[in-house]
Amino acid sequence: LCADISRDISPILDITAPVSGEYRFEVSSPGIERKLTKSEHFLHSVGSKVKVKVLGGQKLKGELIAADEKGVSIQTKDAIEKFDYSQLGTVKTYFEW
Repeated sequence: LCADISRDISPILDITAPVSGEYRFEVSSPGIERKLTKSEHFLHSVGSKVKVKVLGGQKLKGELIAADEKGVSIQTKDAIEKFDYSQLGTVKTYFEW
């Protein structure tokens, strides 16, 4: 997909350069692991494994089992943890090999 996008856009940029001088045009994907920052990200990631840093220092790993406009539910190995978005620090999906 990235190569297709690059192949389609590069000729256009050759005709109408977006900046003066030399530049490099690169297209890349966010990778297999993704930082979740918006409620839409969480909604699309239900069922994914996540690493969570809660404001205040708590860290946990588990499966994102639910998300709505207010917050999320995460199934850890011990319990279901519920958080409002305002309680969350960094949340990232992760892939377990």
